[in-house]
Amino acid sequence: MPIEVTLPRVTQTAEKASITRWLKKEGEWVEKGEALFEMETDKANVEVESPGAGVLGQIVLPENELMPVGTLAALLFPKGEEIRKRETAAAVPSAAAPAERKAEVKEEAPTVADREVLATPLAKRMARELGMDLRRIKGSGPGGRIEKVDVERAQAAGPAAAPMPAPAPTGKPGILKLTATREAIARRMSQSFQTAPHFYLSLEADMKALQEFREFLGKTGPKPTFTDLLVFFIAKALKEFPKVNASWTSEGILVKEEINIGVAAEAESGLIVPIIKRADQKTLPQISENLAALVQKARSKKLGIEELTGGTFTITNMGMLGIERFDAIINPPESAILSTGKVIEKVVVIDGGMHIRPRMDMTLSVDHRVLDGADGARFLVRIKEMIENPLAVGFQKPEK
Repeated sequence: MPIEVTLPRVTQTAEKASITRWLKKEGEWVEKGEALFEMETDKANVEVESPGAGVLGQIVLPENELMPVGTLAALLFPKGEEIRKRETAAAVPSAAAPAERKAEVKEEAPTVADREVLATPLAKRMARELGMDLRRIKGSGPGGRIEKVDVERAQAAGPAAAPMPAPAPTGKPGILKLTATREAIARRMSQSFQTAPHFYLSLEADMKALQEFREFLGKTGPKPTFTDLLVFFIAKALKEFPKVNASWTSEGILVKEEINIGVAAEAESGLIVPIIKRADQKTLPQISENLAALVQKARSKKLGIEELTGGTFTITNMGMLGIERFDAIINPPESAILSTGKVIEKVVVIDGGMHIRPRMDMTLSVDHRVLDGADGARFLVRIKEMIENPLAVGFQKPEK
């Protein structure tokens, strides 16, 4: 009997997933535990290992098809067993898979429409950038899928691959295909906004002392980012206000032992939130190093599930996009999220005089089931105090 390979559930929240890249081709031998394909979940891209050894006899699920967890993705055939493919009009959960049939010696050539669909994202992007028509390129991947090497080969061939004609105007907006990440964001944010009664607290922080302190640190070692410093301050504030580091449950309010701070970041597939684990136990240089490594992994799509789960508080910053203030939606099951905006020079009154000072807006979104207004206010004011007087947090005083 063939070994059925299905889309695994790698996180508790994952309901759907898509295969972003097959690492093996039909007809290749695969060892047990060997990476078989890359899969995009609600959290990140992960490599899925083969559940057994055998020949990859049939790839049932093509790339970039968002399907429920448990859907049949491929069939592996043990050594010596005859390869018999299953007739599938579309990928279906393995429990509902139709009866097996003997594979044809020759596969029918994919149709034009099939070949348009069966192309890797990289191949599509390359063809678009080169002005090439994918319909004129023969794919060498499973099922006639067009891959990067096919586009490169067509480009080297010259005029054979004619330029892609301009699309005819339809008069209607197009439908963007959902990725696993986008679908999960929609589901989780809808759940959060519908179940958690949000309220918002906002204030401005004077950034002058923190700017000067950051410049000082840059002269004596690696200069931390403002996000590094905020994570450091928030970790200390959560230690002082443990109720903020909590979640609502059906049994009551669960106060977390660990302080794990997520930093919202933009990625190609959508919003991701890498987690700095046990942030309260880390020094500022350790937080800087940890966050820089996570950002690098995010850009190369190498974040692991353990680096994207277990968060207890999230910070999100849109200042680099020119946004001055915004209200963020809480990342469940957390009870609060801090949003920060662009640092702007403003005229303020200090000791009766007019001064120009760098100011940053901060908004704390709070789950009212867990925290009351006074709880959130004290927490946010404490973060403001640390920003405006970083020396009081225990740092060495900078020398003039």
